[in-house]
Amino acid sequence: MDLDLRGKKALITGASKGIGRACAEVLAEEGCDVALVSRTAADLEAARSAITAKHNVGVRVFPLDLSDSANVDKVAAECTDIDILVNNAGAIPGGDIVAIDEKRWREAWDLKVFGYINMTRRFYAQMRERGHGVIVNVLGLIFFCLSGPALGGIHAYRIAAYAATAKTKAMRPPPRPPATPTSARSRGRATRPPKRPRRRRNLTAADSSSGRCFAAR
Repeated sequence: MDLDLRGKKALITGASKGIGRACAEVLAEEGCDVALVSRTAADLEAARSAITAKHNVGVRVFPLDLSDSANVDKVAAECTDIDILVNNAGAIPGGDIVAIDEKRWREAWDLKVFGYINMTRRFYAQMRERGHGVIVNVLGLIFFCLSGPALGGIHAYRIAAYAATAKTKAMRPPPRPPATPTSARSRGRATRPPKRPRRRRNLTAADSSSGRCFAAR
């Protein structure tokens, strides 16, 4: 696919594996220079080698823990020309609200929730000053689809996902009023053809990354 992103610069967190790395590969395929952030230097170097072997783009790596806000400041100072920010880093432990103690809750939220907030604060300010930019927040939608019993209670990841979603919705610009007031009326009833049964399969990281990168246009 051609998303008209060639020449843009993208920064992806949690980029050494899974959805983050898949997003980096799709964006590189689209012609974006990419900056990869993750905690593990060896995994980042492996990702850089794989991307540069296939795509003629620039790849920078930053082995940093974004739960520490000083590292967020460091990345923002090094990357002042980012057009696309993909917030993906997160390490919410499995388990319900009773099983996880306060220390683990705070450590997890420092990355998945406050990491998203701090990265957005720094890069949104840069984008607003330049007058353009896109921020994509990756969320675990499976936790919105399953009920409490299916997750084994009030699941920690689900709570964090709702927090990150609320932050994303709060940053949405207000809708613009239409240029010309319009009204519409309809009579009768519309009928739809019966739905065909859909074949389901498990989504891969590549499937998820394509949707995220489409949102970055």
